[in-house]
Amino acid sequence: SFIYRLYAMFNSLGFYVYLFLLPIKMSCYYGFDVVSVKHVDVYGIIGIVALGILVYWFFREYKKCSVLWYGVMWFGVSISMFLNVVKPAPGIVADRFLFMPSVGWTIMVIYLVEWVYQRYVLKKRAFHFTSVTWWKAKDSFKYVMVVYLLAEAGIIWYRNYEWRYKLYLYEADVKKYPESVKLHILYASQIVIEYMQNTGKLSQQDMPKYLGIAMEEFHKGLKLDSTCGSCYNNIAFLYMNWLKNYEAAIPFLLKSYQLDSTRKEMLCNIAIAYFKTNRNRDTIEIFVRKSIRRDKDKTYEIPHSVMLEYCKRDKLYDKGIEFFKEELSYRSHSEYLNLALGELYLLKGDTVNAIRSFEKVLSIN
Repeated sequence: SFIYRLYAMFNSLGFYVYLFLLPIKMSCYYGFDVVSVKHVDVYGIIGIVALGILVYWFFREYKKCSVLWYGVMWFGVSISMFLNVVKPAPGIVADRFLFMPSVGWTIMVIYLVEWVYQRYVLKKRAFHFTSVTWWKAKDSFKYVMVVYLLAEAGIIWYRNYEWRYKLYLYEADVKKYPESVKLHILYASQIVIEYMQNTGKLSQQDMPKYLGIAMEEFHKGLKLDSTCGSCYNNIAFLYMNWLKNYEAAIPFLLKSYQLDSTRKEMLCNIAIAYFKTNRNRDTIEIFVRKSIRRDKDKTYEIPHSVMLEYCKRDKLYDKGIEFFKEELSYRSHSEYLNLALGELYLLKGDTVNAIRSFEKVLSIN
């Protein structure tokens, strides 16, 4: 409703003003709960005060065309699109939304610091000025400002250091906002990527420890949101690919299936888990076919591989031949499907059809 959008506007503005003043808790992703849309919180109070000051400055400086007015205009216009009034922004708030508003903020700060210096340090009446004089002064005001600017520069430098690699970034940010399900998923998923791609960022000695951390992070995500299908999928993935415990993976796969039955990888993983545990053998083909139907690009060959291994292990050659002939009616130029069909013909003892299938493979490649 409109009233909730107003809450979001005040809270978002206050959050950004606070972040400008004290950028000590920056994150690559904040989540929807960082800034409330149900009531005015502490950030909202800051936002109301900030909005009042901006409106006052706008009308006071409008006809004077001062530097402050241009700063207010730049800041107000550029930040307005990220205050969640017209349309809520993805993630509600984000550091990247401050790139353009920071120009207007800088103009306002330069003006105000000079105004304060002339009014309260030099005891002069502050007029509309176009140059900075406090920087050349030799009094305590200058050194207080230098210390503040150096402190902010140090914070920004350390934040840039956290950005040196995704793994370290997510590891740092999840500690700042442990209530964010997305951050738990990002951190844990990056560990899985390091494991699968062997990037070298984690040593082989540290890998088991970090995979355990990934498992914990996905479970933390489930505690925050019991409907997190990605958490269920990834926990099952770790059980299957890291711990080789297919039995333990099945409950998480089935829970994910209840939440979303359209993901081809999850459907295929259920078929793999049943195949590896020798459970529900009559449903292996069902989940293989479901996974194939969800493959719009027709490039996902893992379900076919599962079906091939299942038919070979249980000597279901006729079932496998029928299955792959059916698939070839849709993808006659698939090298893998023709090769699998030829292999099943060969295992069945039908060398004539096996040769035909292999010749088809050679004609393709």
